Amino acid sequence: MNVKFDPVDVVGAGCWDCISRLFLFATSLWVGGGIGAWALNADDLLDSPVQPIVTFLIGPFYLLSALAFITLPTVLIGIFIFIRTEKELAPRWAGFASAIGFFVLLGNFRGVKHHWLSWPIWLILTLMLCTATWFFIQWQRNRWVQELEILKDENRQRRADMHAEFGTSPLNMYEIDDEP
Repeated sequence: MNVKFDPVDVVGAGCWDCISRLFLFATSLWVGGGIGAWALNADDLLDSPVQPIVTFLIGPFYLLSALAFITLPTVLIGIFIFIRTEKELAPRWAGFASAIGFFVLLGNFRGVKHHWLSWPIWLILTLMLCTATWFFIQWQRNRWVQELEILKDENRQRRADMHAEFGTSPLNMYEIDDEP
């Protein structure tokens, strides 16, 4: 079988994969910065209805703090992990967003009025983010399992049709899709 090389497909898929990974990195940076900013400004968030949105949007800029010498290498490591990993990106997304929120909170902690309120709020928001990511992963896996079950049923039906039409049986003499 001679398969022709399709440069548009190969380069396009590679470019789209790199762009989507950079987008995931940027969103994790933004969500982590937003979580840290919400934890820092928890006592001021209810002053106006626009305040939580503005605080979330400027959250990543809180990374430019006294701890920039720690956060900059963390951001560079995060870019490297997002681009080079072959494993599932959702857990890495949640972990990186949590770490960025931690660094935002740690770097700007001296200017906070209520020190006791920031850490529990950061912890609660981080746990909410990680739980939502876990549910997203489970939803994806359940969807894949359902699609595989449909495929198994179609294969089972095709083998039954072939057996009825030609009198053949599977090559290995037992049902391939059944678990041992």
